[in-house]
Amino acid sequence: MTSFATSRSAKGVTPWDFDLYTPDVVLFAVGQNDPHNEGHEDFDITDPDYRAKWKNAYKSIILDIRGKYPNATFVLLLTVLCHGEEWDKAVDEIANELNDEKITHFMFTRTGKATPGHPRLPEQYEMAEELTAYLSNMGDKIWG
Repeated sequence: MTSFATSRSAKGVTPWDFDLYTPDVVLFAVGQNDPHNEGHEDFDITDPDYRAKWKNAYKSIILDIRGKYPNATFVLLLTVLCHGEEWDKAVDEIANELNDEKITHFMFTRTGKATPGHPRLPEQYEMAEELTAYLSNMGDKIWG
């Protein structure tokens, strides 16, 4: 097996070996940083053409990972980082359009509405508590 240090590609990216670990649950922060285009104008998720392109790109990524982990429960989410609610609606659309009972969209109580910038420690705890409760409410069926 190749070590992390020796497996880096020329671009500094380490290829992931999907056979090394098979998760029961995949948490996928769909486009978490996409609302902020640093140094440029922010992307407009309300633009129909951009929204369709954005959703199709993420659906493709999710379906690719779903193909590698066909039995996993996928939870799509955005965190409490500040962003407009249209981003959450677009993530919800992705979950619905994928039409897979094991792909859900979870929203924290304060999704997109907490402290500007990265979440603070209390917000990390808050998210952990809410996500733990959400997963627990799914029951034992999600755990292999």
